Amino acid sequence: MSISLINRLNIRIILFLCLTLNVTSVIAQSKDLIKRANKGEAEAQFRLGKIYYDSKDYTQALHWFTKSAEQGNYNGLSAMGTLYRNGHGVTQDFNKAIVFFIKAYNKGNEKVASSLAHCYLRIREFKQSKYWAIKAAEQGNIDQIIWVANSYSLGTTGFEKDSVQAAYWTLKAAEKGDIGSQDRIADYYKIGYGLDKDISKALYWYQKAADQGNVHAQERLFELRSQIATIDWLLAQDTVTEPSCEISVGIKSNSQISNAEIIVNGQTFRGINAVQNDGYDMKLNKSVNLQPGQNIVKVNVTNTAGTTTLEKYITYNAPQPQPNPVPVITPDIKDDYGKRLALIIGNSNYAAGQMLKNPTNDAIDIANKLESLGFDVMLAVNATHEQMDMKIEEFGTKAHQYDVALFYYAGHGIQSKGTNYLLPVDAQLQSEEQLRYRCTPTNYVLDKLDASGCKMKIVILDACRNNPFERSWHRGANSRGLSIMNAPRGTLIAYATAPGDVANDGEGRNSPYTEAILTMLDKPGVKLLDFFQGVTEQVIETTNTMQYPWTSQSITGTFYFNKNKQ
Repeated sequence: MSISLINRLNIRIILFLCLTLNVTSVIAQSKDLIKRANKGEAEAQFRLGKIYYDSKDYTQALHWFTKSAEQGNYNGLSAMGTLYRNGHGVTQDFNKAIVFFIKAYNKGNEKVASSLAHCYLRIREFKQSKYWAIKAAEQGNIDQIIWVANSYSLGTTGFEKDSVQAAYWTLKAAEKGDIGSQDRIADYYKIGYGLDKDISKALYWYQKAADQGNVHAQERLFELRSQIATIDWLLAQDTVTEPSCEISVGIKSNSQISNAEIIVNGQTFRGINAVQNDGYDMKLNKSVNLQPGQNIVKVNVTNTAGTTTLEKYITYNAPQPQPNPVPVITPDIKDDYGKRLALIIGNSNYAAGQMLKNPTNDAIDIANKLESLGFDVMLAVNATHEQMDMKIEEFGTKAHQYDVALFYYAGHGIQSKGTNYLLPVDAQLQSEEQLRYRCTPTNYVLDKLDASGCKMKIVILDACRNNPFERSWHRGANSRGLSIMNAPRGTLIAYATAPGDVANDGEGRNSPYTEAILTMLDKPGVKLLDFFQGVTEQVIETTNTMQYPWTSQSITGTFYFNKNKQ
């Protein structure tokens, strides 16, 4: 390289790096970058090309990108695709751009999926454009999510018209904060396009969009509020100390009310006292029984405009039994662990596929029991993919401050190619390949636990139920039950049944596996491995040997769930 070229390059690099670096380090870094690029370091060559590209010197950008790409560097390959796609320094050629983007993708740069979708669209190969657009959308690219949603809605550019898929992707875009999609998904919920009609959710998304200035959403919000029934809590405490409480709500409606119901922990009460007075078109009064801990109370009111739902949680602080005489803790009831944290997730109300009766009950009951045993508990029921991942992220962060971290999941679980996935309630899977983008891998949980530094990590999976999507997948899919995972150091993984088998959801309030866990949690002074041995024996007996729980562990030390031994 000539001295004059080096000097020109130094000037460009210094101007570029001065934006982010202190002046003292710029000169040293620019010389180092040139040196490494001239020695043939592919990533340095790409970075030099990027500096030229950003300064619009496309000839030099092409020179360095070419050198980087020739060595198989996926950044260099992607950059060459960008040059040909945009016609910068070369004649615009979408076919050549595709070649480079495909090479970059095969080298591990999945972000080029969006560029591939664009290039195939420009040469009117709609089938390929659709394939890559969905790939990019599954990776979370907001522009492609919106594009896919609109294409399914309109039935254009290779997409068949599909209201279910249109609603699914529109909701994804809305959850990512796109205002137009928030307004559109509200429309879909209002009329039941591609999903169940739900006026409460329509109101929620109209409000989201309206708060950000969307005029259409503001108008629809005003219009809808004038049509639907409104519900006010008149009597319903957040926390009670008695096993029953009075619930009273007031309802206003501009049209005839066709249905009104109160639902407590999944149990529906329709024979309720309805009174029409006190400024409301109707008042509902009901005395309901509560279970210890957290209770979910919903009120549904339907008029000609649709159904309005109001929801709240009521916590029943049941009195703790006072044994007499006071039990004496024996010297052997000690363990090596102090602060305890648990994340409990239960998914029942799946938007697609088989609904499950018990997981939300299982999750609530486990959460209440662990809280009574000294755990700090995080609870999520009927969680979406985004909500599950956010809860697990929060759980992993909090766990750094605890000695014990426990993760419990009840719901659908699927294995694919040796990896286990937990299904959120919004999972819609047309193929096995979509698992990695639309579901939560159990390895994500294990990684968070491993990074927490907790001395004891416990993972309990009541998630070996059948795969609700299997019939729509190709015949080679083998997704029965869950696959065995090797427990990292300091970790115990407990499965509701043996690897490759499916577990029973149960006929009562809880699954057989969770019922056995709740029974064992009531037994003081049981060491951890003995605890799960007791769970196994109870499940085998309850299911008449049809279900065999399984554990994988690599733990040391002594741990008790219930340390109150008399």
